Amino acid sequence: MEESSLAKITAKIIEDAQAAAEETLRMAREEADRIVADAASFAEDQYVKAMASAEKNAKGLLARADSSFDMERKRLLLSEKQVLLSECYGLLASRLQSLNQEELLTLLAGYVLRNTEEGSDCFELILRPEDCRGYLGTQLTELCRQHGRTGRITLVPDSSGIQGGVILRTGKVIKNFSFEAILRMLREQTEGEMVDLLFSAG
Repeated sequence: MEESSLAKITAKIIEDAQAAAEETLRMAREEADRIVADAASFAEDQYVKAMASAEKNAKGLLARADSSFDMERKRLLLSEKQVLLSECYGLLASRLQSLNQEELLTLLAGYVLRNTEEGSDCFELILRPEDCRGYLGTQLTELCRQHGRTGRITLVPDSSGIQGGVILRTGKVIKNFSFEAILRMLREQTEGEMVDLLFSAG
């Protein structure tokens, strides 16, 4: 009787223990599944955020690259335009240098006569040394006389190294019509028009 009762009690304890163990195992599995699910959700969320950040960074990099490329393209285009403009004015400088004596005389006389008045005012014409001694100096003085400049006209050899043209000095007033000064004036007056002419299509 006692052995039978003990066996029943033992069996009951084992049965209860097994049930408790199974419940504990079930709960542990559920907790593990929840942890795994949470981890997977967290990982997916981090992945999505990382991808979004990477995409944003990639777009930012692309935008900066596009901006840098556009700036470089504009810089190169501006550089090419400046080169072309310089070449155009270089051709103009060559044209000035190649003027024959009569053309050069007409050009310089125009500058001198527009900047002096008829009468007895004295002035100096500063020319290249070879022009002072040659045809240009003589004829320029004669043209001034023919147009009513009756004052003393002095031819002065230039010592600054001008490439051609004339520097007009009346008292303390100096007006520079050397080739270099003429080219600067022409560029200031015509560069905008030249840009439109050369690059209006671009």
